[in-house]
Amino acid sequence: MITDDVIRNDWHVVYSSAALADGSVAAVRLLGEDLVLWRWKGQAMAWLDLCVHRGSRLTMGRVLNGELVCPYHGWHYDREGQCTLIPAQPNLPIPKRARAITYNCQERYGFIWVCMGEPVGEIPALPEWDNEKFVKVYTGPYEIAASAPRIVENVLDVTHFPFVHDNMLGIEGNPDEVGEYNVRMEADGLWTSPISVYQPVGDHRRTPVHTTYTFWCPRPCIAYLIKEFGEGLCFSHYMPITPVGDGESVLWVLTLANFNKDDAQASITMRNDEIFTQDKPILENQRPSQIPLDLRQELHIRADKLHVAYRRWLNEIGVTTGFS
Repeated sequence: MITDDVIRNDWHVVYSSAALADGSVAAVRLLGEDLVLWRWKGQAMAWLDLCVHRGSRLTMGRVLNGELVCPYHGWHYDREGQCTLIPAQPNLPIPKRARAITYNCQERYGFIWVCMGEPVGEIPALPEWDNEKFVKVYTGPYEIAASAPRIVENVLDVTHFPFVHDNMLGIEGNPDEVGEYNVRMEADGLWTSPISVYQPVGDHRRTPVHTTYTFWCPRPCIAYLIKEFGEGLCFSHYMPITPVGDGESVLWVLTLANFNKDDAQASITMRNDEIFTQDKPILENQRPSQIPLDLRQELHIRADKLHVAYRRWLNEIGVTTGFS
């Protein structure tokens, strides 16, 4: 179980909204704990996957008339987690402690988000969400045996493009020199100024492009980037990374594009699958698997300015998850 208060009081994606049908039950894992998701009349609930009676998994149960029924002794729990029926003694008062362990649950941007502690803020905004000019494409989720901060650093990094994504996001034999860029801390997180690169396959058109990346990190386990190509063309990746456990994470990717929208679902899916499949073995073999708390333990260069700022920020706010 991950006990980091900063991470427990944050929002994390655990499931796709579209994948949780009304009246259905799903098992997910977050911060080292097993959760049960279920939905009734459009409302999604997230609880500890545990019946308080004899420890049965509620994910083995079923939804009946708006209540979740334990598979072992048939205890009924309403949407607030209160037990409403104990079949073995239906005419006796129900103990006050007969409650499921419930968590904060919201749906936004097509995802189900859970906070296992006390939320300290809102789910970070997605700038293009309400812009009708953008098509929305969900890809993944990508399961990666790495800590969430390591994955955040990877998706906010242009210097690995020519080597991990040769002939796609860069050219190994002719890597871009990363020019000077700025990192600033705003009220909504870390931002960079645009970073220019050349890419042989720069987007889902699969054509060579000169493009700029602007990165944003609103929360410790959420990354965002927007690529701009000139003439008003751009696409973005909104990427929540779920810390499933100390060395297990899930990367969710929502891509929004305002061009080549007719075949976007297929072409963006193919491209994202290719990119994140290439990232996976690199991330799973970093050593140490957790980011070192001491900045001096790994060597940083000017181009790593964003990553240094990210590590300092997480250290300042007290994040320990994903750090050694």
